Formats: sequence, structure tokens, C-alpha cells
Amino acid sequence: MEKSKPHYNLDEIKASFSDPDNLGTMTGSARNGIRALKSSDEDVANVVQSLSMREFHKSMTSFVTIRFGKMFICRCIKESSFT
Repeated sequence: MEKSKPHYNLDEIKASFSDPDNLGTMTGSARNGIRALKSSDEDVANVVQSLSMREFHKSMTSFVTIRFGKMFICRCIKESSFT
């Protein structure tokens, strides 16, 4: 099913991830992934703050496995200048 508008407000997400000392909205799995990448909460906050709407594309229902998303996130963190 194709989606024509974002389901979440990027400004609200950025506000939720603005303080590296208060990232309570991250799941345990996300925290484990960040640690496995040898990254910090500050790295997470910096990456989220650097996002802009132009980096997002039309959302469509995906039948690709979850591994694709994990590979994409890992690549973004490794290529960022925050680590």
C-alpha cells in the first residue's frame, strides 16, 4: 500500500532525540545495536539531528526482510562523521 504523507513528524522525532542523556524512547534492541556498532548515545542524537526531509522518499509497503533496514542503518552510522 502506497503512502502519500509521512506518518511521523520529523521535528517531533528530532525533539525526542535531542538530548543524548535522555534517549528513553529507544528500544532495547536499538540500544544493543548501537553498542554493537561501538557508537554512543551522542552519536545517535547527532545522526537524528542531521536528518532532513529531503533524505526521505515516498513510502511504500515493503516485502523486503528486516535485514535491509539494519544494513542501511549500519552503513549510515559507519559513514557519518559522528563516530
